[in-house]
Amino acid sequence: MLEYEIINILDITPEEYAHYFSLMSENKKERIRNYAHENDRKRSIAGEMIARRLLSQETGLPQQSLQFSEGENGKPYLVNNALYFNISHCEEWVLCAVSERQVGVDIEKIREIPIKLPSRFFTEEENHYILQQGISEKERQNRFFAVWTWKEAALKKQGLCLAQLTQNDFFQSSAETVQF
Repeated sequence: MLEYEIINILDITPEEYAHYFSLMSENKKERIRNYAHENDRKRSIAGEMIARRLLSQETGLPQQSLQFSEGENGKPYLVNNALYFNISHCEEWVLCAVSERQVGVDIEKIREIPIKLPSRFFTEEENHYILQQGISEKERQNRFFAVWTWKEAALKKQGLCLAQLTQNDFFQSSAETVQF
């Protein structure tokens, strides 16, 4: 089972934000209050909103009874339940996935990337794939973000942090195929 939802924070009403904020732990509320930017607060509340909705649907429990905690590297989990979830956000978009198995998600906006960025975060084989001669800049960007989102989601699934990005190689390629 894998359920997911993606929403735009601009589509959420002030009443929905207030309701879901009221369901959060005091620690989470305090963290959100300390965010410098309004959209950061909205993304955090929206992530919890989607997680509560999906987890409530899958467990049959009321949303207000769901309790969350965080693992060593900040990965959220549902207390006293065998379901897993993960949240990602980019600009005004928020994505949440729920599964019976460990899950990790990432969402990114494809944009221009500095040419040195891949060598900072990726293995030699991943760099070769991304920086291959003879491909267009658009294809280079697509490849970069395909590898980046795959690796970030895989790390999040394992409960690891982004600092461990270059230490993990999830990439295998051949002349005809690319596998993550």
